[in-house]
Amino acid sequence: MSVMIKNKIKQTLLLFSFLLVSCEGEEKTIYVDDYLYGCTDVNACNYDSSANIDDDSCFYADENYDCNGICIYLDECGNCEGEFIESINLFGQCYNISTTTSLDLNNQEITVFPDLISQLVNLRSLNLAFNEIVEIPESIGNLVNLEKLILSSNEITTLPNSIGSLINLDTLYLLFNSIDTLPENIGNLTNLSLLDLEWNQISILPDEIVNLNHLKTLNIGNNEIVSLPDSIGKFVHLEKLFFENNNISSLPPSICDIPASCYVVATGNDLCEKYRYSCIDWGFNNMQWGQQDCEDD
Repeated sequence: MSVMIKNKIKQTLLLFSFLLVSCEGEEKTIYVDDYLYGCTDVNACNYDSSANIDDDSCFYADENYDCNGICIYLDECGNCEGEFIESINLFGQCYNISTTTSLDLNNQEITVFPDLISQLVNLRSLNLAFNEIVEIPESIGNLVNLEKLILSSNEITTLPNSIGSLINLDTLYLLFNSIDTLPENIGNLTNLSLLDLEWNQISILPDEIVNLNHLKTLNIGNNEIVSLPDSIGKFVHLEKLFFENNNISSLPPSICDIPASCYVVATGNDLCEKYRYSCIDWGFNNMQWGQQDCEDD
């Protein structure tokens, strides 16, 4: 082979060096005479400090992540900024949205219902008793899997309409608040077995309350209720009925349709003898019946 041909081959090899890729996928710098090709952007993951000509090979980390795919902006619960939130922070404690099924925040001096709670969609039990909460937000309706809700001893005046969305509720404690009215759609809570509304300021019960036909315990004592629903007999599973210390002056005949074994407390009302229906075993109520002296019709 002539010297001229050999020189041409050598020049060609120097001019067209190949990009070599290692088995780990790392790109090698292209050497062409005195030029070093590679990524020259210092912000790139594959920045090559020895390269002096950029070859458009630079690649970069995703936003909020480093080049190894690790998030560099985490909040106090380990959530990556800008990404799907996996946990929420309530009063310095982190709760996983997917796995948290019970939340006890009683006696924490809470004045505002934490709206973040509504993200705990798999919650089964929520206890916010003995706080200073005034208002329950509509967002509570998101907790559709809730079975037990305790809101006793707060300063709640009304319930949101969304309370009717909690169709899996079995137990609802609302005693010792300042509730004066109940939303009509409370009748949607057909799985309730216990409803405690004692020591509030309720004067009228919505007719829809009789739709709660799975109730075993109904406590509406120490309110300002003037009458019981005419169709109260629909509570065919009642075991305990407390309506003492209200302003009730008469009882509907359908009260005889509740189970004969139901334990009833009716003291401290304006009832007279004719409403002491023999179908009910009034127990100690016989000694503390109302003082009203009404005449027969």
